[in-house]
Amino acid sequence: ASRVVKLSVPGGRGVLQRRTAAPPHDLRVSPDGRRVWITLDGLSQVEVRDSTGRLRASPEPGGAPHDLAFHPGTNRIWFSNWGSGTLTVASTVTGRRLGVVAAGAEPHHFAFGLASLWVSDHGGGTLVRVDPRRRRVRGRTPVGPEPHHVAVAGSRVLVAVHERGNVAIVNRNGRRIRSIEVGPGPHGIAVAPADTPRPR
Repeated sequence: ASRVVKLSVPGGRGVLQRRTAAPPHDLRVSPDGRRVWITLDGLSQVEVRDSTGRLRASPEPGGAPHDLAFHPGTNRIWFSNWGSGTLTVASTVTGRRLGVVAAGAEPHHFAFGLASLWVSDHGGGTLVRVDPRRRRVRGRTPVGPEPHHVAVAGSRVLVAVHERGNVAIVNRNGRRIRSIEVGPGPHGIAVAPADTPRPR
């Protein structure tokens, strides 16, 4: 519907909604909680909005932005790009591109952790380990066709392998340890903090 919606937590009540320039795809809240960065299907620009949903900027970091993530402790944001083997690094201050990293056939999603950026190469069937400071690939781990979202859990990295119906588990050095069968088409994945109360 080309809009973003803000909900109250945990009730889920709609607080506000705002139209976007195109269908929104992925979004992230900035570490300080003041801005929301949104990628838009089919556009080279992204939208940066404040907590009221007001549009603050529409930078064009280059490529066709897909997923995005803030590089912890820096003023940089990373993007994957539709139909491209490169990742884009941009400034969160200016929105301008700072560099690119060739990461595979078509990297889709990623997560920071264990001193690396872990990237699912959807087109190449691998989990790519990137040094985010030097902006270079450290290694590639075959995990199966169409890996999608990635999450870091303690000293392990988890990736949902869409076509194979499992979650691949990789250690901090990029060695695949094992896989867990979860059923057809796993897509997203998230890790609950260890202190999360268990339901009764």
